[in-house]
Amino acid sequence: MDSVQAPSQELLTALKELSLCSPAEIQRSRRRVSRLARSLPAFDSVWIDALMQQGSLTPFQARHLHAGHADQLRIGPCVLLAQSGTSDGRATTYVARHLPTGQRCLLTTFRSPADTRRQAVQRLRQFLEVATDLSHPTIAIPQGCDESDDALIVVTPFVDGPSLDALLLRRGRYPVDVVIAVARQIVDGLARLEAAGLLHGDVRLRNVVLTERGDAVLLHAGVLASMNPELTIHAELPPSCYDGTAPERIGTGQPATTAGDLYAFGCLLWELVCGRPPFPTGDPLAKLAAHQSRDVVDVREWAPDTPAALAETIAALTQRDPERRPQSFQQLATHLGRPTSGARQTVARFRSAFDLPAVAGMRPGEPSWSPARKLVLTAAACLAMVAGFGALRPETGQDLLLQIVSHMPASLQQPLAGTVPASGDDASEAASGEIEDDATDASNGLALPTVPRQGVIVLDQPGPYRASDIATVGSLTVRGVPGSRPVIRIDEQPLRLWAEHVTLENVDLVADSPVGLLQVESQSLTLRNCIIRSASSGPATLNRLATVNRSATVTWRAIDEQDPTAGQLVCENVAFVGDGAGLTALSRTAGLTVANVLKLGTGPLFEVPSATRLTAERVTLRESGGLLRLVVADAASVRGIFLELVDCAFALPASGAALVELVTAGDLPEPLPGMQIVGEGSLLMAGTTVFGRFDPTEGLLEPLESSHLDIDGLLIDEFTFVGRDVRDVASAQIDRWQAIRRSPDAPGFDPRPILKAASTPYNSEPSRTVAAPLRPPM
Repeated sequence: MDSVQAPSQELLTALKELSLCSPAEIQRSRRRVSRLARSLPAFDSVWIDALMQQGSLTPFQARHLHAGHADQLRIGPCVLLAQSGTSDGRATTYVARHLPTGQRCLLTTFRSPADTRRQAVQRLRQFLEVATDLSHPTIAIPQGCDESDDALIVVTPFVDGPSLDALLLRRGRYPVDVVIAVARQIVDGLARLEAAGLLHGDVRLRNVVLTERGDAVLLHAGVLASMNPELTIHAELPPSCYDGTAPERIGTGQPATTAGDLYAFGCLLWELVCGRPPFPTGDPLAKLAAHQSRDVVDVREWAPDTPAALAETIAALTQRDPERRPQSFQQLATHLGRPTSGARQTVARFRSAFDLPAVAGMRPGEPSWSPARKLVLTAAACLAMVAGFGALRPETGQDLLLQIVSHMPASLQQPLAGTVPASGDDASEAASGEIEDDATDASNGLALPTVPRQGVIVLDQPGPYRASDIATVGSLTVRGVPGSRPVIRIDEQPLRLWAEHVTLENVDLVADSPVGLLQVESQSLTLRNCIIRSASSGPATLNRLATVNRSATVTWRAIDEQDPTAGQLVCENVAFVGDGAGLTALSRTAGLTVANVLKLGTGPLFEVPSATRLTAERVTLRESGGLLRLVVADAASVRGIFLELVDCAFALPASGAALVELVTAGDLPEPLPGMQIVGEGSLLMAGTTVFGRFDPTEGLLEPLESSHLDIDGLLIDEFTFVGRDVRDVASAQIDRWQAIRRSPDAPGFDPRPILKAASTPYNSEPSRTVAAPLRPPM
């Protein structure tokens, strides 16, 4: 124990000056350091990992110390603990500890030009002087502000919870009772501000946090109005920053007013009820032009089940003429009523539901309807959905339903009544009849049901089923029964699905040739608990395989490519086995989220047509292509790639593949902007190319300089697998590794969640090994 190498003086100084660890905590971690280092020297990185495992350091702090950026952990009198999910292009928010008091707080840095920052600080301090004695559970009044070399710094009392937009993105539009409860809380807080002669000035989803006890808390009161008394446009800000901009402020130089906050609040409610902003264009200027020149449509055109009282209130708040809006938040609070403890409990229950796995087809707080009521509402829901789809692109008048139909094969282009039956009985008869008609040819497999019942097709036989075309209005889920993952066999034609939201769950797709297996046109796609396997193209090198013109394993395209909310692609417990890209997106993606995913066979895991954000946890690439391939026509547009990697393992071939691959023409800008990789506990096999330019015609990869890229946390390591078969799912589990990680569990893909379902005899390449237990590192 005494022989353990002490941490460097530089690390000890950083820990002391930042008050991160006491000498006693450092001493207490020596045993852990000895265990982690084994026979190797106890470098600073080992001490940092030991202190993090002990709980003396947060993962955020450990990453900065590993990178040698200890100075970035201290801002004024606060030391940073973590980055908050309420950050956006305008501001970055951190969870911090105020050193003089030891209390947790939120510290936000707002980018601000140097020539106006001093005036912004003065205006905000005047705001805080007036608000000194103001206290309200819905308003987090800043406690202090200052300026740095490039930002305005604001310290706010600590509030813990997700923002409204984060929850909206995860589960869709809010239940009406939750919207009303949240509205009453926010209005009560804004009325309290108004009574003190103050304005919030930045009412939007990202600035409202839901706590566990059911409080809807508004952050950053008075900050934006202090920074920008007149409306200014920032090209680097996300369009969502302008979702509630009042028409009278656009191009007039008018400062923030109560009428403007009322309009922004109305747009916030509209978005909660409908699940999207009133004007969902991705261009900030176009969004502002829409607010100035067009009326916000009645919320019932998009959400027909909205109560008349709530719809009329939202309509009054979103009037373009400020004189036609309510005159004050006091007046609005009287109209809506005060928040109650019961309503707060409603919000708390809704908030707590996000700590549990989502149930397909249900949103937190959504009531469960009786079967009889469901049958009564089926026809009305279909008609309402048709009417609501028209609001997706009001500027062009295109209907989402018509777009679905226009992409269907001729056999499916029939009236709505022929696609969605008017009652559950009719649907059952149609589905049963279709199966009986086709089941006579059992030698080719079972007929795949094509008429969903309330948006769900359940496969209750092991299969194999024959691939077919399925289209419906609304959401579509194709699901195998628990405990047995049915097989859909792909021969000449892939499985093709059309719907607004598509989920494939607990199903295996198998092909005996290197063909595309699944084609989806939807606004979002979720793959869960699936093995998607195609046969190999035969013995060949990676480079030669890259020149073969074959379909991707899974292909996705958005129905309405102008909808900025389209393109949420999710993969959970999925194994892609085959040559070619695992999932190719032909439309812009709003974000890729993957957890416990495996890619075997040549080609990248994802191929996308534009820069994107990829959040990956426990992903393994084994003798495959890269994690992400970006295919763009113009090299100058390559920017905005962010990879967040947690406990992943990448074992790519020594040549011919890179972690991030770029396919484009023209000269690349140097250095390449907007590229960031954060890899917490993720392993990269030694000698792997991180960034390369891929030539699909020749199948050649040109490694590109990556030293200028923002890469943090990836660990170079030599690790091994439990089996040698590079096409076997069970063999892809990590067996041994050397890198020191904070978790004792094996990194990368865990095959057990998808192998525990009963294996079927239709797998053309059955597993040759069983899932091995997790083993400690070497």
